[in-house]
Amino acid sequence: MYCYDRRLVGTSYGQRLLQGLPAFALLRRDGQKLPADAIAGERWTLAGLATIQMLRKMQAGTTPLGEYVKGQIYYGIKTGFNTAFVIDGAKRAELIAEDAASEEIIKPLAVGDDIRRWHIRERDRWLIVTRIGVDMRRYPAVMRHLKRWEKQLKLRQDQGNHWWELRACAYYDAFEKPKIVYPEIALERRFTLDTKAIYPLKTVFSVASHELYLLAVLNSTVGWQYLKSVCAVLG
Repeated sequence: MYCYDRRLVGTSYGQRLLQGLPAFALLRRDGQKLPADAIAGERWTLAGLATIQMLRKMQAGTTPLGEYVKGQIYYGIKTGFNTAFVIDGAKRAELIAEDAASEEIIKPLAVGDDIRRWHIRERDRWLIVTRIGVDMRRYPAVMRHLKRWEKQLKLRQDQGNHWWELRACAYYDAFEKPKIVYPEIALERRFTLDTKAIYPLKTVFSVASHELYLLAVLNSTVGWQYLKSVCAVLG
């Protein structure tokens, strides 16, 4: 089979192809020949032959990341209404001053843009973590804060058993441990190790591992080349 470089689509040459002009002749002249199984199964590999050969060589005899970490790759938290649950350092200090117990359920926060290669940008943002079953009588200052948005919080699809609770999450404890984190969208290598028990929002994924070797592989040039070839590309 033959495959066209997607960059041609925006050119006049590519438009001729899309308009049904001598497509077969153009493919014969400029297309790249791919293995017959390049479009077999659920995942198609519409890349050049050299890229496909490189990917297969990298995949041979190796262990997929998900299998290596035993499936422990987690989505970030979906609050359903960040305005209520995401606060800055000033508001955190205010809530703790009103009631010292507030500190127990206010956690450091990171979003996708904060995650960089080898480090996390600290923006003094915090997340109010109201797990299902939390006794809000212990946290009156936080409850008063959330009460301001009771109407909006009741309308959320992502919520627990009560309007002040976050949705169910079986892996909160994983956020408290050292972990590798990475953003949902990136144009460059952006894996890093979190050792400060940061709670990620939904645009950040967490890998339940603190292996520096694994982190080095993910941030390597070869690792990034592989990811660019198998992941969705923006732009």
